[in-house]
Amino acid sequence: MYRTLIIITLALCVSSCVSKKVYTDLQSRYTAALDENERLSRENQENKSSSARYKNLLESANSQLADLRKQYDEKQQSYLSLKNQFNALQSSYLEALKNKENLMDASSRMSREYADNLRRQQSAIDSLSAELTEREKDLRSREARVAQLENMIGGVQAKLASLKNELMKALVGYEGKGLTITQRNGKIYISLENRLLFPSGSWQVNSEGRRAIDEISQVLVSRPDIKIMVEGHTDDVPYKTGAVIKDNWDLSVMRATSIVRLITAHKGINPQNITAAGRSQYEPLLPNTNADNRSRNRRTEVIITPDLASIERMLQDISID
Repeated sequence: MYRTLIIITLALCVSSCVSKKVYTDLQSRYTAALDENERLSRENQENKSSSARYKNLLESANSQLADLRKQYDEKQQSYLSLKNQFNALQSSYLEALKNKENLMDASSRMSREYADNLRRQQSAIDSLSAELTEREKDLRSREARVAQLENMIGGVQAKLASLKNELMKALVGYEGKGLTITQRNGKIYISLENRLLFPSGSWQVNSEGRRAIDEISQVLVSRPDIKIMVEGHTDDVPYKTGAVIKDNWDLSVMRATSIVRLITAHKGINPQNITAAGRSQYEPLLPNTNADNRSRNRRTEVIITPDLASIERMLQDISID
């Protein structure tokens, strides 16, 4: 639309028949389009930071889980060693008690020394018994925290797997048409080649693409707790500069925004949980060495991230010492 406005503006200027008001209005629309492009670029940077934060959070959770498991094993070994010492000392004490009756007629000095030794052993047993009790409590507490964190991470992964299966069932009709679904790095990636979504060089979604996005949206409506990132990608062929689109950066952002508008048109999807971003040509799936590779690199990805807030809160509450 903005390209048409610019062409009209130039035509009117050449013919010297345009009014100042019309020219000013067209100029304002062009300026607004540039401002919108700048805003989307800023949002793209913010969204990169947010995506990296969720990835780091999941990696931190897995790392701390590994630390808890290691410390649990170490505490358990220490507990078993202490328990063996306790058993040995208790056996020694019982043996001493048994022998005491046989030594009652020994000298007073030996009797006092023996009684002192018994008291020391009893004191040591009491001390070890108290420490064993504390170690047991600590071991049970750590075991419970490890199990809780494992359950939370397993629950997130199970929800992702379930969501992936729902999406695959909903999109089964698009197999072989440029649509793939993968799960990696704790996220679901729905990749749609641009031949399924857009005419060449355009950011207007075609009818088949609208149907695919509608199928995706209907599944996502039932998952209000997820975050959605829509990323546009191009090949390395430079875009022919126009009135609205200047380069592949602009094109990738505009295509992502078009998909976001279709998704957020469904009631039940919170616009606060969805982000549009453009990656231009700088994250290709394959080297841009032939037409087939370029076709696969021209894609839009819908990236679904689970809600990790509960895991984050638990990691803040757990003190690893």
